Amino acid sequence: MPLNALLSAVNEYDGLEYRIKEEKITRAESYFIKQESDMNRAADVTHTYLTVYKVFEENGKRFRGSAQTEIHPGMSAGEIKAAIDEALYAAGFVRNEYYPLAEKGGGTAAMPKSDIEAAGLYGALDKLRAALYSQDKHEKGYLSYSEFFVAKKDVRVLNSNGVDLSYTVYTADIETAVNWTDGKEIEIMTQYVTASCDPAPLENRIARLFDEAAQKPKARMTPAVKDTNILLTGECLKEFFSYYYANASAVNVYNNMSAFKVGDALQGDVLGDKISIALDPLMPGSTLSKPCDNDGFALEASEFMKDGTLLRYWGDLRHSSYLNIPPTGLIQNFRVTGGTKHIAELKAEPYLELTSFSGFQMNPITGDFASEIRLGYYFDGKETVAVTGGSISGNIKNVHGNMFMSVEQAQYNEYLGPQTICIRNAAIAGEAVS
Repeated sequence: MPLNALLSAVNEYDGLEYRIKEEKITRAESYFIKQESDMNRAADVTHTYLTVYKVFEENGKRFRGSAQTEIHPGMSAGEIKAAIDEALYAAGFVRNEYYPLAEKGGGTAAMPKSDIEAAGLYGALDKLRAALYSQDKHEKGYLSYSEFFVAKKDVRVLNSNGVDLSYTVYTADIETAVNWTDGKEIEIMTQYVTASCDPAPLENRIARLFDEAAQKPKARMTPAVKDTNILLTGECLKEFFSYYYANASAVNVYNNMSAFKVGDALQGDVLGDKISIALDPLMPGSTLSKPCDNDGFALEASEFMKDGTLLRYWGDLRHSSYLNIPPTGLIQNFRVTGGTKHIAELKAEPYLELTSFSGFQMNPITGDFASEIRLGYYFDGKETVAVTGGSISGNIKNVHGNMFMSVEQAQYNEYLGPQTICIRNAAIAGEAVS
């Protein structure tokens, strides 16, 4: 066992500070061409990562250097010692400002139950495969291929301060593409990541993918609207709201990449909905849920933005210590709340709803966002038509003061929040409106 051999090796060093992360991964894989099975594989691997630390002082200032190495199965005791020595040597060249390591204690929170565990990896894969192909029933289109990866990952984090925490993560990762022929041929790819084998969300995702493919050949050019409500719907909102998540992080504040200040009213004078955001380390359905971070720091839910006001920064042990703030640990899941409008209300007036993009991008520092429009729907007050082409661009600081969010919520792995938002003051490049 690499871990046992590694623990024996590090204990031979007097006062060595270290962190060990062991990952035991069991994975079921299945590949299909159209609806025909092409290949099935299984994987069972173990990764053992060692991080060693070296504390030293120069000119009256303390530093902590670190270096990581992987200990592979089958390495001899001599090879493990040589790897540790090499990492210690490398750590001596790293001059990070001193920071503490995680201490023993906490870490009792239970992981959310995953239905993948109950179904088993192969049972979960079969449920997801059936859900995906249940939507492959169209005359003009079909799923050209699909790849399924369902995994169980047992994680254990230990350090020289007595931390010893374990947890298990279940994940499903699916990639597929729709081919559609209606005058011209269209291919649209998608990736679906979840910690559940519930068939309903996947069925909905693939049904929307087919609908997008069917609408696009007959879609009109996106109109260059100016004084019309713009609705953003779907996974782009995870990227949109990541602006607040990124700027509230201790690492970006410490590196002067964020101008956020605790107590600031981030939305300014709010005419629309006020945003609240909380970190949720154990969000059901997310593949990034875990009870502790890579440092072995026990995680707890924490709200960092309330009604548009920044309550606190969040961050790992290292950067939180630099800012002299209580650490939250590295939590990757976030919930966005504060919506007051139902989607039907948001669609009561003329609107341009954008549902699919060629990679929606948000600059986490400046707040600039932009993307090419793959598909949307324009309602002029009388009829609704599908639109495509053109682009959207804007800055979140120009739109979030007069923004409305839907009461209805949607989850996209680590994001849980409004399904749709309504904004103004964003630029639409498209066909001139007559």
